[in-house]
Amino acid sequence: MDHFGIISIIPPLLAIVLAIISKRVVMSLFLGIVAGLAFYTGSLGGTLVELGEVRGLNLW
Repeated sequence: MDHFGIISIIPPLLAIVLAIISKRVVMSLFLGIVAGLAFYTGSLGGTLVELGEVRGLNLW
């Protein structure tokens, strides 16, 4: 397993800050998850594929 260090704190902080600013908790949590997947996969395109695989969708 990779070691992400301090970068791993960015997605939860992003979700918390967005929830406070926008008052939309569900959307903020979703964006935090997408940010975390983007860090994990290394790209936003890989993140969309990961989201499709998690939900059981065939995106490609």
